[in-house]
Amino acid sequence: MSDDVVLKLKDIGKSFEDKAVLSKVNLELSRGKIASLLGPSGCGKTTMLRLIAGFDKPDHGSIEINGQEVSSPAKSIAPEERKIGLVFQDYALFPHLTVNQNLAFALDGWSSKQKAAKVEQLLKTTKMEEHSNKLPHQLSGGQQQRVALARALAPEPEILLLDEPFSNLDPKLRNQMKLELKELLQAFGVTALLVTHNQDEAFDIADEIGVVADGKIRQWGHPYDLYHRPESRIVAEFLGHSSFLQARLNGNNMLETELGELSCQCYVDLAKKNDGITILLRPDDVVHDDEVTPIGLVKHVAFRGMFVVYDLELPSGKRIQCFTSSHHDYHKEGSKIGVRLDMKHVIVMN
Repeated sequence: MSDDVVLKLKDIGKSFEDKAVLSKVNLELSRGKIASLLGPSGCGKTTMLRLIAGFDKPDHGSIEINGQEVSSPAKSIAPEERKIGLVFQDYALFPHLTVNQNLAFALDGWSSKQKAAKVEQLLKTTKMEEHSNKLPHQLSGGQQQRVALARALAPEPEILLLDEPFSNLDPKLRNQMKLELKELLQAFGVTALLVTHNQDEAFDIADEIGVVADGKIRQWGHPYDLYHRPESRIVAEFLGHSSFLQARLNGNNMLETELGELSCQCYVDLAKKNDGITILLRPDDVVHDDEVTPIGLVKHVAFRGMFVVYDLELPSGKRIQCFTSSHHDYHKEGSKIGVRLDMKHVIVMN
């Protein structure tokens, strides 16, 4: 294992009451990276977090932190000995302690002088100095999150685990806190693993994302690659809207679709083996073009302020979506519009 790998999960399996929750889970997280486990409720991502933290023990496989095995079916190091920080959904602040006291509580074993210096540093970094003597109920949701983050980082953990940290915030504050959290994590230089079901949260914060489905990590990588180069339909469908269009290889080695031809040399060999293949379409792959013969029947219009999403039905009956600026002429349901493909990444799905 590389010296830069802080966290390693190898062939992790976990069942509850004979129901498999995780199966052959593998991941590596390098020092200083911010990663996210992204998936729907019940997919196993929180169980993964609990295993890493030491609250549960795996049935199969092992977990290593800094090259040291901390968990396996035969061994489990106590959570407090793993040098892991935790931020929960409800923040878990002590309601009867001030901000200062909440932070100091996490520094058990430190001298009074060391505690005071560390608390001062944390308050300054999180911009909470003027609130240091307040109780949690006197703070806003965003301020409570800052304190929870500071308390988790106080003992200088090797890894910070965050379990749906924005779920209790309203949408406006959530957007603000996403950016603030990433800035704080980068300021502290901490290695972090975020669990979320929200794609935007993972995309905004994480350097790397693992898409979790049915107890397995289906794909791990940079957000850009996951969105534009998904390795399976499961990943493609979870990360944003996806449509699937039939195509075939014509005599010019081009992929011929209902919306025109595409150059896809990297998949020519694959296409030759099939009478028909399926390509992935994202809404931003479909361009609204008034110069093109109207072909898409508008079935639904979603106005999003800065942009409009058209749900279109093609002559074949296939449904696709088209993403366009809201400054473009607005088309009503039942009308037809011209569209063409503008694809930087042609993804052939199995």
